[in-house]
Amino acid sequence: MSDPRYLISDAERDEALRHLRTALEEGRLSVHEHGQRTQETLQARTNEDLRPLFGDLPPQLWPDTVGQSPAPAVTTSSTPTTEGTPHPRRRDDDEDDDDDDDSMSFGSAAAVSGFLFFVWGLPAMVSGSTASFLVFLGVLLVFVLGPAATRIARSFRARHRGVEGP
Repeated sequence: MSDPRYLISDAERDEALRHLRTALEEGRLSVHEHGQRTQETLQARTNEDLRPLFGDLPPQLWPDTVGQSPAPAVTTSSTPTTEGTPHPRRRDDDEDDDDDDDSMSFGSAAAVSGFLFFVWGLPAMVSGSTASFLVFLGVLLVFVLGPAATRIARSFRARHRGVEGP
């Protein structure tokens, strides 16, 4: 191994996602933290990009790409160190990444909303089933429109604070 830094393959990225899913299932990660780390794993280009995502997890949960070079140090001393811990998420980096995904999120929300409407909402309206239509609206608001609106609002706030994408 002459160069410890290398581009990772899709298979290596998939392996890292499996390990993150295991950490979630074991209760080591919250759903929110799992989502953030999954997003970063999908955007990772090198094995070095993956290391900070697994630094605070036990070595058995590290994908092979993380364990091939010196593992992140886990210290027990009282001296604070940033090595081996997940990198801090800077708000401007997160929001820049979100800016790139907002059009896709909005498009995805529109597509899912349309699909649900034609499969569930329209038949509920035509049949006159008020309860079924109200359940459809609730599901639509909670699982589709709510998260999409949150991402759009976050992007809007970031732009008005002067944070612009690359």
